[in-house]
Amino acid sequence: MKRILTAYKDLINIIYKEAPLMVVLTILFAIIGGLLTPLGIFVNQRIFDGGLAVAGGDMAFSDYFSYLVLFVIIALLPTLFNGYIWNYVENTSLLILRTAYKSRMLQKLKTMKYEHYENEQSMEIIDKAYHRAENAARHLWPMYVWMWISSVIGSIGVLIYVANIRWWLLITVLYHFFWKLT
Repeated sequence: MKRILTAYKDLINIIYKEAPLMVVLTILFAIIGGLLTPLGIFVNQRIFDGGLAVAGGDMAFSDYFSYLVLFVIIALLPTLFNGYIWNYVENTSLLILRTAYKSRMLQKLKTMKYEHYENEQSMEIIDKAYHRAENAARHLWPMYVWMWISSVIGSIGVLIYVANIRWWLLITVLYHFFWKLT
């Protein structure tokens, strides 16, 4: 676990040095993306309840309209965030990794003996190691960071929402999760 955290620290430091705003926005959007899950549940509940109240004449449409606007915003934000993450952050991060990370790899390659460069098997191993490291780094950032942050925050938010309905409902939801772990 310590090696994974060290790899994340090194990777994010490399990318942060080149594009600090991108790193901050990615983490911020992941947090907001996670909060959209419980907020979406809340707004959907209000949409259904409010729609029935408006249809029954118990609620004015002007009071209901704000939930409709929130519904549209919550529906659009994940698409915008995903577009930012997968079309901009991933490509920019890959470019940064191919320049800054390759520079680090070249510094390490300078310390190798010349015989390794003449050996075809050694060169194949070096090439595979570089490409595998680059591919692993590409998965670590932004994909795993984005998914982990938004999933944890979304899950916690949903569990809090469920616990606010009835405290014992949380136990019934978590029981199956922990039961599957054993």
